[in-house]
Amino acid sequence: MENTLKLILSELKEMRSDIDVLKDGQHGLAQNQREMQSDISVLKAGQTKLELSQQEIHADIVEVKEGVEKLNQNIIDSLSVYTEKIVDHVDDKTAALNKRVLILRRSSSGLVGSDFFISLSFIYIFHTYR
Repeated sequence: MENTLKLILSELKEMRSDIDVLKDGQHGLAQNQREMQSDISVLKAGQTKLELSQQEIHADIVEVKEGVEKLNQNIIDSLSVYTEKIVDHVDDKTAALNKRVLILRRSSSGLVGSDFFISLSFIYIFHTYR
């Protein structure tokens, strides 16, 4: 019977040792779970920051697109205004030149003839646009 009691005592000691190992393991698991919860909280906060940044970037992109559209329209409007000014300027200069050519033609028609008129016209155009 004494051997049986020793055997039971030995088994109980072994069980106690196994329980202590299990308790240590459970404590380690609980610690790891707390660390994971902390890491998940950090990740959630980071994700929230990323989502906010993404929304800001999207708003900035929309603003840039609108600005580019306005800029394009302003360029088109400005070009049409400048084109009209250039056309008006060329028309004014052409009208003035035609008037001068007409005056030269009238004044030269009775003098020497068409060769004289052509020579005067080239000289006048040459001196005017130099």
